[in-house]
Amino acid sequence: MYRETQVEHFEPLLVKSRPIIIACGVATAILIAIAWAMIGHNVVRVAISGGILITTTSAFVAGSSYRLRDLRTRRGRVLRNQPHAEGEISKLPPPETIRRRLWISSCASIAGVLGLMATTAVGLLAVSEPAVGEWSAVVSILTVVISALHFVAATYTRPLD
Repeated sequence: MYRETQVEHFEPLLVKSRPIIIACGVATAILIAIAWAMIGHNVVRVAISGGILITTTSAFVAGSSYRLRDLRTRRGRVLRNQPHAEGEISKLPPPETIRRRLWISSCASIAGVLGLMATTAVGLLAVSEPAVGEWSAVVSILTVVISALHFVAATYTRPLD
């Protein structure tokens, strides 16, 4: 199993992280383009686009925070067993900060999903065109799937410090 050293952790993104980040950005852009192409009501379009951006971005940050928490736990465990490692331990991000970042990004993801659900309900119940509600439901479901993939993809990239 590959273990990154502290030096690798704080270096810029590796080459393998960039394609994952680009793929996540492209997937989000395609989903927004589908929403704008298929949904004819402007208010629903904007609301769905905002929900997509909030949900996918916060899912990516949550995955990155999860990875950072895991790396900090493993690195801290190794450093605690070594003598005179207090300086190295102090360079690690505090667990409270990581926990708060994970909590906030998870709450933002939930808020984005709730916003998508509310927009879909409005599209189904209040808008006179039935296609608006149907496409907003399809896009909302795709957003949840893409967000889960963003979370998983973020666990394979360098953590956002």
